[in-house]
Amino acid sequence: MMEKNSQAYQLLTLICMSGECSEKAVSIFIPEPDQRNRLLAKLIANKLVKKYQKDNITGLRLTRKSKEFLYTSEPDRFSLYLSNGADYSMRRSSITTRNRQHGISETIAIIQHVCMEKYQRQENKPNISTFLSAKEVKSNGTIINSKLTGVWLNENIPWVCYHTAEESFCWYENVEKRAAALVHSMIKTADTKTSSVNALLFGNTMTQAKMYLENPKMPMALQNSHFHRFCFIPLDKNGIMLLQLLKNRELYENLFSILTEDLHKKEMNYILNDVYNKDGLPVLVCIDCDLKRLVSFKTQLDYANCSGEVICFDFQKAGILEFCNDNIEISTVDSERVRELFLSC
Repeated sequence: MMEKNSQAYQLLTLICMSGECSEKAVSIFIPEPDQRNRLLAKLIANKLVKKYQKDNITGLRLTRKSKEFLYTSEPDRFSLYLSNGADYSMRRSSITTRNRQHGISETIAIIQHVCMEKYQRQENKPNISTFLSAKEVKSNGTIINSKLTGVWLNENIPWVCYHTAEESFCWYENVEKRAAALVHSMIKTADTKTSSVNALLFGNTMTQAKMYLENPKMPMALQNSHFHRFCFIPLDKNGIMLLQLLKNRELYENLFSILTEDLHKKEMNYILNDVYNKDGLPVLVCIDCDLKRLVSFKTQLDYANCSGEVICFDFQKAGILEFCNDNIEISTVDSERVRELFLSC
């Protein structure tokens, strides 16, 4: 009998919710290679998981046996994915569809790794540490063409998740505004106290964040979006660290206080900032890689013909530096030191 809190059951759940799981998603969820390989070998040998390869893309799919097992174990939880023709893994999917499924699987995997919660439908009543898949969100309203890969609800704060591949990431501003509005209405219906919706953009490297910002339409789209925060999260150990900081508000605020303890605030602020440095220049603390605030900070500095400073993690510097102009100084935080002192990841 497979325990519902076991890694095997969680992995089957991940594959089920995405339709087809990428190998990268499995490596995010189970970083230790030997442990990962043993579990996959066992699931394949027991005919619960199969590899599917086409168009030079390899993914993991459920077998009929595992689908029946999941549906029998928790019919209310998995009916949305497995009943009445809902199972996408039964279809001959296009490359675009499979890439999207892989993006969904990687989104679920990294959040699952951080939270290790049971992600399940709860009668449209999301609570603390709940993940709603794109399929669940879209079942609550019509948002055709939205790129969202799910919604992470953490401490009653909704984070709409997106995933961008190496190729250009298409953004339909009006569609995603409707998606944000739908998520907000869902959360309000669930009687949670929240007034804003945030977003997470997942990608392989910080280079993708730079590519995203270099799209001529994106800076304005970000500033006009309904999202309060729009943070870029790399799909690696650094992204796991960022999610751990976002998950624990007290931890994030403690780190923020340490980084700004020698800086000061001003009563009158004409430029978006968190504090001012010893030279009287505005400073943006961007350790969460909030692209919306970064764009606003850069735009306002350029308009006012002023200089400023951005504080970010060392692994974020290259991407942010290429986006910013010479009037912005970049100061970095040692991510390994933060991981050592604040986190266990």
